[in-house]
Amino acid sequence: MREYLPEYIRGIISRIRNQGYEAHVAGGAVRDQLLGRPAKDFDLVTDARPEQVAEIAGACGWRTVQELGRNFGTVVLVVAGNAVEVATYRGEVSGQEPRSQQTFGKSLIEDLARRDFTINAMAMNLQGRVIDPFNGGKDLADKVIRTVGKAAERFAEDGLRMFRACRFTAELGFAVDHTVLEAISENLTLVNNLSLERVREEIKRTLLAPWPHLGLAVLVASGLAGTECSVKEYGQCRRVPVLPELHRLAGLTQNPRYHNWDVWEHTLRTVAATPQDYVLRWAALLHDAGKGLPGVRSRDEDGQPTDHGHERAGAIIAADVLERFQLPGKLRRRVAWLVARHMRFHAQDGENINTLTRWVRKEARSGEFRNSADLAQAFYQLGELCRADLLATGRFFQGNATFNWAERTAEMARKMPVHTTDVLYDPGELSAVLGGKAVLGVFMPDVLRRIQDGSVGNTREEVIEAARKWMRRHFAL
Repeated sequence: MREYLPEYIRGIISRIRNQGYEAHVAGGAVRDQLLGRPAKDFDLVTDARPEQVAEIAGACGWRTVQELGRNFGTVVLVVAGNAVEVATYRGEVSGQEPRSQQTFGKSLIEDLARRDFTINAMAMNLQGRVIDPFNGGKDLADKVIRTVGKAAERFAEDGLRMFRACRFTAELGFAVDHTVLEAISENLTLVNNLSLERVREEIKRTLLAPWPHLGLAVLVASGLAGTECSVKEYGQCRRVPVLPELHRLAGLTQNPRYHNWDVWEHTLRTVAATPQDYVLRWAALLHDAGKGLPGVRSRDEDGQPTDHGHERAGAIIAADVLERFQLPGKLRRRVAWLVARHMRFHAQDGENINTLTRWVRKEARSGEFRNSADLAQAFYQLGELCRADLLATGRFFQGNATFNWAERTAEMARKMPVHTTDVLYDPGELSAVLGGKAVLGVFMPDVLRRIQDGSVGNTREEVIEAARKWMRRHFAL
């Protein structure tokens, strides 16, 4: 496999080896190459100590990133414009943050033995030979996530590895070995010492993976969703729940007339059916979080469960969850907006273009959106969420009709001005009609509302004509 190693990686390995040290590519790059996928990063391991790697780098004219990694046995080289981590063989011991009690190992095998999963515990030499002491290649072929050695020991070294098991399941579409799942369930207290930032990043990568539903299923089945991680504020640590809201959805029944699966299975299928977009994946994960709550769950005349108003309750939950995760306000607001409105396209009977136009106009005036593009994006995302939600019922759905309504509404939103900057006009021409720029600030909000109402078209010609009429009304010209 030597031909798959980039020239700059072969150059680094050769220079280190020429100084009498070992050097191999290790970890994810080897795994990805065996899977036939392009490797994103090439990390190297060596028996050379960090200061020796830095000395070699200096002799070769390679830049090193001084502030990164040196204390953890890693030197970051910048070669041919690429950042490459070169780590000294490791022999980590217990610690809940990565490499918290770093020790150096004596051999490649010892280094690989300290890694999390067998599929990440392989190395490749300059000639392309794969060193695989823990049968990671077989586990790749079997599509299984299995730890190197005892799972409990690997998780004790870094509890984040439990979340990484979920993430790799989602990224690769693999199954988690039963011993790994059992060990996660038995070591949930390890999460208490993990930082929110690290947990949040793993969940983000799980959500954005090709098979997010598989990773999320492990998150709930193992009990990880019900754990608490930590946030440090003003020198004090406080516990932060991960995603306990999801546990309640597992086994929560739905009306079989409309759904083939319980709420959690439906949620997983909805997430899987959405595009790989962070906002949409969060919205899909939490879109039915309000179901089953007191005041929401009731029974119809046939005794079947109903959850009228669950979208409003779910929007409140979504906002709370994302604030707890310390995610940006814009993302929180958009996800809550989507959850609150995800039922809108599901029942279009009796609605017409005028009704939808009034809805879009109301949203444009809500103050929630910056401009037309922002509004159109929201309606596009809403259409995608509703599409996924319907597909995940496993029952009949108004597929084409619903999708057509969503597309038409998104197109309305694209044409609906939200801010005066969305109004089409020539500033010089308009100022001349209005007798100067001073009057613009009065006229523009007025013409914006009239365009939104449909009485004025959003074209340069119609805006100019509206300005002339406005001047005549206000100044009797």
